[in-house]
Amino acid sequence: MSDIEMKMNILIEEANANYNANRFKDAARTFEHLISLAIKNNEPEEAIYFAYRTADCWKKEKNLMNRSRIFLEIGNLALSFGAQLAESIEAKTTSTEEKAKALFIAGQCLLCVDPTKAKNALIKSMKHFEELAEAEKDSQKSAKFLRDALETTILMKNKKQEKDLMIRIANLYIESAEKNLKKESPETMQSALRSFEDALDMFKELKSKEDITIITKKIDKLKEKVAEYDPFAT
Repeated sequence: MSDIEMKMNILIEEANANYNANRFKDAARTFEHLISLAIKNNEPEEAIYFAYRTADCWKKEKNLMNRSRIFLEIGNLALSFGAQLAESIEAKTTSTEEKAKALFIAGQCLLCVDPTKAKNALIKSMKHFEELAEAEKDSQKSAKFLRDALETTILMKNKKQEKDLMIRIANLYIESAEKNLKKESPETMQSALRSFEDALDMFKELKSKEDITIITKKIDKLKEKVAEYDPFAT
């Protein structure tokens, strides 16, 4: 057992004794000390637990200011630990998809803690998702990766990039639909219909009237064709 762990065990007993004796202010101070020790000992779950115990003590003391401060600390601890964990995953993995996902988590965690670092992580995440989309031959899977990139772009509040991605995603849905139409079976026509409807949703968000009209006509025509095979399908 390390010196820090021995010290933590002593302080835990002290904090619990104060808590059980209704000395909540003293217990809170001890639990706060335990938070910093847990962080030093690389025990994030323990740090958050001690922060929760501190908040509970301040609740018993009816000290709203300190209780509020501890909740802020809990949030910052969770975000910092989440970012560190995601960054370690990104550094170790060789999978582009895992890197993209880990950087997306890190970026979200860092938005409140370190906006500049968050932006860099989100940009890297988006690039990885775009690389995956480019390498993917299946239009639906490619669209899925671009939707992940879109979610990242929305967090960065880049409206131009957001619009460009939505257009690319819509076009991939159309491409997928047209490929399925060539197979001319009831199942592939249903898949094509769903893809056209996904494209339509994108164009509606973009408020692209011309594209909405074109895709709506394709959907109506396809629904008629599907109904010929199965009257209850649509």
